[in-house]
Amino acid sequence: MGHSHHFFASVALIVIAGCSPPSDQVAPRRDRVPGTVASAVAPTTLRVRGRSIRDQFRQLAHEAPGFAGIFFDQDGQLTVSVATEDFSSASMDRVLSWARQFSVSVAGKSNPKIRRVPYDYAALADAFDRALGAAQADDNVGSARIDETRGRIVFGVKSVRQAAPMLARLSAAGVPADMIGFEAYEHGSTLTTLNQPRSPRIGGLQIKEHNGALCTLGFNMMKWETGTDPSSSPKYFITSGHCSGTWGTHQAWPYYQATDDRIGEEHETVPLRRNDPSCPDGTALPCTDADVLVVAYDSGIPVTYGNVANVDASKTIIGLYNVQGTVSGALTGQTVTMVGMMSGKRTGVVQASCTNQKLFDQQINSDVWFLCTQRVGVSSQGGDSGGPVFIPFASGNPYTPSIVGIVSGGAGGLTWITAIDQIDGFLNYAYFYQ
Repeated sequence: MGHSHHFFASVALIVIAGCSPPSDQVAPRRDRVPGTVASAVAPTTLRVRGRSIRDQFRQLAHEAPGFAGIFFDQDGQLTVSVATEDFSSASMDRVLSWARQFSVSVAGKSNPKIRRVPYDYAALADAFDRALGAAQADDNVGSARIDETRGRIVFGVKSVRQAAPMLARLSAAGVPADMIGFEAYEHGSTLTTLNQPRSPRIGGLQIKEHNGALCTLGFNMMKWETGTDPSSSPKYFITSGHCSGTWGTHQAWPYYQATDDRIGEEHETVPLRRNDPSCPDGTALPCTDADVLVVAYDSGIPVTYGNVANVDASKTIIGLYNVQGTVSGALTGQTVTMVGMMSGKRTGVVQASCTNQKLFDQQINSDVWFLCTQRVGVSSQGGDSGGPVFIPFASGNPYTPSIVGIVSGGAGGLTWITAIDQIDGFLNYAYFYQ
């Protein structure tokens, strides 16, 4: 990608409109207690650290036979898809127990709708691995995901009419034809471009890397080490990995807030996997498990933890979102809020909880597979990459607010985000005191 734009783009077939939560419902600030910290993942109360939602669904299908997925339907109703007539009450209890830990919006819900689908998630996940191999290096394919709402494997293709050869390869690989679906996608590219100096630093502000590319500050962080005092930790923030001038490698490049105020330098990143046969296209294209970069603040730079800018339509900061609640995921059908230095504040509904997406990056002049990204039905612009994604405080819901992830890219009314589960699989930080 060029040095004026960072941000991934692609377009799927269906866009789901979401409802915007009231802009004035900002969580009450919680007292910070030095010496204690909420881990970035709270693994004993939220989820298994470092496992994608696809991995967790696969495990649930073994623990709850017949389970195919859990999501919110278009009417906002919690729905469990099953591939059996006799899905037991014990299995449902297991699924709901997991969901309450994973997503803040499931709290208090005990009677979900049931949707019958042809295949459970275990069968879908096993077939998905075979299907990726059969579709490898197919130029017609731009995305691949398990659709837990329909119990099918869905490929994003440039032309459905050109999908017949792939169907033949899928059949030869033992993937049933009725397990496969297609959706259109438009080949997009990376973008990059709230915009004034601000102290202390908070999520949503414009940042600039050493070559001039603009992105968005995601969340401030401290190092999480069991038994240590985080107040003495160096300060960090996360943004998108592709915002770096040398994506996937650590070069300690400087970073600036707004345009010319230096605030820190690159600290660590998740490697961009090149020539790796385990990528969806094998060695033909690189892939990334988590599009994330950690920047270490310079000494003396003021920051606040757990705060994201709340802005009006002109991107003027009118207050702060306090996201010091939980660090949890989002299910298909949930509404999330994003803040980006170009688009400002917007909300959208999660359309896919885990999709492998092929996107083009101008900097490395190549398509890249993003593994297990979440697709949200809301537009983004150049410069929004790295922006914070969260569920705001909602009165009466003690599990809000919640950190969900950071923006990776978007186009045509869609945005792809790197989910917090993917990030936590590689990093070990905390986002706020508790």
